[in-house]
Amino acid sequence: SELSALGHPAGEKEKALLAPYPGRVPADVMDGTYRPPVTDGSGQDRKVLKTAFELLKSAGYTVQDGVMLDPEGKPFGFEILTASQDEERLAAIYQRALAKLGIGVSIRSLEGDQIQSRKQRLDFDVLIGSSASSLSPGIEQRARWGSSTAKKEGSFNLAGVADPAVDAAIEAMLRARSKEDYVAAVRVLDRLLISGNYMVPTQHNNQQWLAYWNYLEHPQKTPIYGYQLPTWWRKPK
Repeated sequence: SELSALGHPAGEKEKALLAPYPGRVPADVMDGTYRPPVTDGSGQDRKVLKTAFELLKSAGYTVQDGVMLDPEGKPFGFEILTASQDEERLAAIYQRALAKLGIGVSIRSLEGDQIQSRKQRLDFDVLIGSSASSLSPGIEQRARWGSSTAKKEGSFNLAGVADPAVDAAIEAMLRARSKEDYVAAVRVLDRLLISGNYMVPTQHNNQQWLAYWNYLEHPQKTPIYGYQLPTWWRKPK
């Protein structure tokens, strides 16, 4: 998408929006070269684990007797809430990987209504889920990332984002009256959310596999969101 910060270096309009917040966005995110870390898929990628350990070490974390301690000397760990077997399996992979760093991760499986209640009360450490985005971001971004909803029960701001720079980017997006201004503001928002590390990407498949009758036809160009059945048609006889 042209609204993505990935692959797009920040232009002058973006730099102007970020000027009041120096140092908020790393250089690789600013120049568009940033990409999320990619593992070998084994759950035991030593290269990625080493990088993670070095980052924690630089932040004041230490390991004693196989246990990761925070800068205050307390054991570092957290709880992951899951609502299905698929989520539980994914959490277990993450748990095993972090255990190699001495990080204690517990997993709690809850029924749908229980986990929904915990979400609404913002009573959790980590959740597993997905977040679909609009191809034309608008006022809903306030509810998802705005400071005013960071501690509001029942809000969509599950990450608890409360950042004046993010608020400013959202307001700039809503004020935009030209495509250039709009794209610049959305890219700034994207760069700030990437830089905030609010989520941990787990898995992604950029392909969709479909089986369909040979009397059906579809558009030659696939939409960004993948196949859309209402756009298909039956071949004329």
